[in-house]
Amino acid sequence: MKRSSIAFKNISSNLVLQFVVIISGFIIPKLLISSFGSDTYGLVASITQFLSLIVLLEAGMGPVVKAKLYKYIAKDDKGKIQLILKDADKFFKTIGYIFIAYIIVLCFVFPYMNNEFDSALSISLIIIIAISTLFEYFFGIVYNLYLQADKKYYVTSWVQVFCYIFNILLVVILIHFGASIIVVKIANTLAFIIKPIFQSWYVRKKLDMHFKNVNGEYKIDNKFDGLSQHIAYVINNNTDVMVLTVFSNLATVAVYSIYNLVAQAINRIVSAFTNGMDSIFGDMFARDERDVLSRSFSMYEFVYYTVSMIFYLTTLVLIVPFIRIYMNGVNDANYIQPLFGTLIVVVGFIATTRTVYSSLVYSIGHFKQTNFVVWIEAITNIVLSIIFVYKFGLIGVMMGSFVASMIRLVYFMFYSSKIILNRSIFVDLKWLFIMFLEIIIVVLLMNFNIISYIPANYFEWLVYAIIILLLVIIFVIILNVLFNHKLAKEVFYFLKGKFSKQKAH
Repeated sequence: MKRSSIAFKNISSNLVLQFVVIISGFIIPKLLISSFGSDTYGLVASITQFLSLIVLLEAGMGPVVKAKLYKYIAKDDKGKIQLILKDADKFFKTIGYIFIAYIIVLCFVFPYMNNEFDSALSISLIIIIAISTLFEYFFGIVYNLYLQADKKYYVTSWVQVFCYIFNILLVVILIHFGASIIVVKIANTLAFIIKPIFQSWYVRKKLDMHFKNVNGEYKIDNKFDGLSQHIAYVINNNTDVMVLTVFSNLATVAVYSIYNLVAQAINRIVSAFTNGMDSIFGDMFARDERDVLSRSFSMYEFVYYTVSMIFYLTTLVLIVPFIRIYMNGVNDANYIQPLFGTLIVVVGFIATTRTVYSSLVYSIGHFKQTNFVVWIEAITNIVLSIIFVYKFGLIGVMMGSFVASMIRLVYFMFYSSKIILNRSIFVDLKWLFIMFLEIIIVVLLMNFNIISYIPANYFEWLVYAIIILLLVIIFVIILNVLFNHKLAKEVFYFLKGKFSKQKAH
């Protein structure tokens, strides 16, 4: 199957997944807040964030394993593939045991970090929420990584679609019949352990890939560099909620989490366009197709920036009007935070943008070379968030995140251009200029009430959203093509050729 066809298959299945995840992300939190209150939802969100400190699937060992697999998948060397998976499985099981120890420690420590709820409830939720992650470590991660490296992202996407739909149905039914938060979270866990179990069965039975009893050894190097990067990554990603949990209250955590739902929804949509691209870039690098890699990445970069700018600039305008309608009737916390809404979208924009470059860096296994900058990002975020949260609250943690995210984005942009693609850094500087120019223009138009509007219901918001989306599409395409007319022309003819071939078939 051609790379373009594989990319289309992976991206389209992932777009369906992200759509379902977004629907789930807006249905379930509102149900939980309406049924159990903002404080209880804040408790669940806080526990989930603390548990995610040790989750390694995508950002730690995962890219290291995939970077090793690309070479042998390209050669169809089943023996080496099985040995790599065997070593990875040992590593993940070790992390699984460490995770169990972490859960025990968290059960003792978390109730004292925030004592708004009974300790028994907090401990019960910690254990229940952690179970699905344990299943991933012991049954699913290595199979998932093999499917991703083999460019079969669509398999994991479709099984997750089923899990999310099943989970929504369970939660809606249980809340309708007055179930407790404990029962609801147990149902949530049961829905998501389907994924690792299915992946294990699919790889072993359908793809005939067995590694547990294979003879021989393969030591994956870079594994601790990948682990180190992941520790820094999750610390950085969870700093906001951890700082708010310790230095603020659970209602504030709930406000942050609701805005973050919107930011993460957009992140999921935009990131769907990167799904499977790391395996394609890794395959090009493994085959030493450097010119093809550089040309393909530049076109991909143009498309990704255009798509992400459209979605994030539209969200910048629509997030507060949406939250105003979505949280209507909930009065136990102040959910109308315009400045915070703007900042969380801008930070999300920056974080999503760096995915373009980190996926390239990780696809060729450059973990050790980029280790220090992710730690600088994490430490900067923690220090600045703690300093600013006392005076600025929610705004303070976003100020810390903004500075930290910019450090990593700029470094990864320059590293990709100079070390991997061997191109001028002015390409990156131009993209940064375009990105912030478009953000500033939209923010100014909002502040002068030129494009601002307060819809009264979802229908009015939808009409408003369509108008803003169309305006933003025109605005972004004009500016991106104006600053990159040659590349835009190349992308246009490439896509035109692909669509022509599709019609011919």
